Amino acid sequence: MYKRLITISSVIAGALVWAPMANAATVDVYLQEAGTNGGASMSQGASAISDVSYGTFDQITVGGSYAGPPGISFDSTTLSTSATSSGTLTVDVTATGITGPLSAALPLLAELQSNGLPVGWTVTESIYLNGTLVSGLTNAFSATGTVFDSANVNASSGPYSLTEEFVIAASSTGQTTDNIELSATPLPSTWTMLIASLLGLGLFAHRGSKKRSQGVSMLGAATA
Repeated sequence: MYKRLITISSVIAGALVWAPMANAATVDVYLQEAGTNGGASMSQGASAISDVSYGTFDQITVGGSYAGPPGISFDSTTLSTSATSSGTLTVDVTATGITGPLSAALPLLAELQSNGLPVGWTVTESIYLNGTLVSGLTNAFSATGTVFDSANVNASSGPYSLTEEFVIAASSTGQTTDNIELSATPLPSTWTMLIASLLGLGLFAHRGSKKRSQGVSMLGAATA
């Protein structure tokens, strides 16, 4: 009984320690522009695309990388595209099947950046959780710049999805480069307390088993 309890506690604690290596999420890129593909969002079937033409935009290059849990690191490789005329392109980089961290108040930190923007263009960068805009994690750029935003989201159940969205409004020909970096770290105390409790439970069971064995040995020696 005690050996089984020790084994179970060790296995669970070990799984939590190695949890950062888990990565069940799938990343996909979606493109959308009015008048193309019926105006519907179109999956590119890949986590990264390069020099793709779509509607009035070409040389579209973007990708996404996701790592987690227990934390989240979800970054879009620099989006670059040029326009052959005026138009509005929506680029979504979406990670689906995220299993953790789970929290009713998960702290997200977003770095929204525009590195190159022609005069008259705007780029709106936003973060979505399960397809719903996260309030406070959006910014419209009309010039180059960097914005840091943070917000707590309800990710208490999984799997869930996160989307980094770029809406590029081009008023003329030109080219833009932009990127988003998103991260989240669960409260350290939560993981520390859970792992410590499991290891403590295993140690307590081990000590109880050792004392029991010593008691049996002493009883045998006294009756000999």
